[in-house]
Amino acid sequence: MNNLKKTSLSAAGIAALVLSSTLSANEQQQQLPLAKNVFVAAIGQIGIDSESADNEYIDDSAMVIRLGWERESSKQFLFGLGVNFYSYDDKASTSARVVDAFGNESTKDSSAGAMGIYGEAGYLYRKGVFEAKLVGGIDLMFASERSIPNCTDCGSEKIDLSSGFYLRPELGFRAANGFGMGLAYTGHLGGDLTSGLSLTASYQY
Repeated sequence: MNNLKKTSLSAAGIAALVLSSTLSANEQQQQLPLAKNVFVAAIGQIGIDSESADNEYIDDSAMVIRLGWERESSKQFLFGLGVNFYSYDDKASTSARVVDAFGNESTKDSSAGAMGIYGEAGYLYRKGVFEAKLVGGIDLMFASERSIPNCTDCGSEKIDLSSGFYLRPELGFRAANGFGMGLAYTGHLGGDLTSGLSLTASYQY
């Protein structure tokens, strides 16, 4: 009878140890952040070198819209790719009479802007719903020009600006449903762009 009791107690003890180890392992696994994809959309202002802006007859700041994708690893590193759309405040705007596909005539003013593709990598810190990021990357600007929309015969005028390497710290939060908001500062390390702030919205999936 005593041997039976000892065997039962030993079996119970082993079962308790196995259960405790399993729960501990599950807790540790749940605490580790899994790799995630993130869709990012941001809107903000970016400064332009004043001398370069004067030479190209635009204001020394531009609105920028950023659309991108990020991959967050389980080690809290991230990398991302995307595109930037720049809209300049044009000081040398022109206009022209245009005819649409239906034969309707109208006067269209020129607009000035550019596009850029970027790649970046950095570090992500998360505590609860709070997030902090620090990334570095490169932005390659192209199609920087002044043109009249929907006018095939009007031509375009090149606006000679360049971008380059940048750093971007960001503070924000992410809700349990995957949606997040943040405020970012971008500082360019070369080219004609300087620095600016942007508001970021994102979705983690």
